[in-house]
Amino acid sequence: MKKYKRIFKEAIPLAYAYWISPIGRILPITDKFGQGKHIDTIIENPKVFGLTTDEVQAMYDIEGEQMGIEGKAREKIIKKLVSNGWIRIRRYLKPDMWTININRLSPKVKKILYAFSKSMVDQHKMKYTEVKIDTVGKVIHTSFTDIVNESLLNEEVDDKFELIVCKSVDELL
Repeated sequence: MKKYKRIFKEAIPLAYAYWISPIGRILPITDKFGQGKHIDTIIENPKVFGLTTDEVQAMYDIEGEQMGIEGKAREKIIKKLVSNGWIRIRRYLKPDMWTININRLSPKVKKILYAFSKSMVDQHKMKYTEVKIDTVGKVIHTSFTDIVNESLLNEEVDDKFELIVCKSVDELL
């Protein structure tokens, strides 16, 4: 049986990037420099994301880009995953802010955002850090504290929802 960290027992490890699967499993993305790129995770593990290496390569070929380049193909691939329920999270340092890419604010996504934000506030003291939620058709500017205090969600959220922290990409599904 696999062991997972639960959000309210142990913190989500602080990273500059995360993927959250449609079923609520979170993977901190890091490379040897502590950064990590979302597209590299996809290229190295396309099957986990419901893609094949040939599909990823074809998207790069259509755009005339080398695989792994952060250009138009990468943007299309990430948009496709987000439209399929994946959540992409990235921290930027200048200015200090986070972006969260989601398809829409469904009840399940609200629970995931609440759980992630609660960890950032409680465990990593990021109470007032700016958060930009980028969804189809609109961008919401908020903070982790506002998400936890439900001002963003405009409804009561089940605070017992737990994100499962994965140690490897294979555990995302």
